[in-house]
Amino acid sequence: MTAVEAYTYNADVVCPDCIIKRFSDGIDAAVVATGNAETVLDLAATARGVDRYDERSYDSGDFPKVVFGNQLNYDPDAGCEHCGDCHEPLGHEPADCYRPFA
Repeated sequence: MTAVEAYTYNADVVCPDCIIKRFSDGIDAAVVATGNAETVLDLAATARGVDRYDERSYDSGDFPKVVFGNQLNYDPDAGCEHCGDCHEPLGHEPADCYRPFA
């Protein structure tokens, strides 16, 4: 299985650090400090009554959905997709965001 590299939320692709910033309200500071977006989102989902493991049950405009590395787009001219908040490239390696054009 490929790793979670980003999240889609409100029609944008957002990196884990920025998604933590968006959803850290009401989450214990020690949990936020771990930098684990999945844990923060699990707690935020529970507080909001969202079953985040059933992505068909909610819209990505209401709560983030995961984006795996193999789902990130790659453009030969622009490179990897970038976070919609901080504008940093998404994916750890170029192969994480490579999808050949047909």
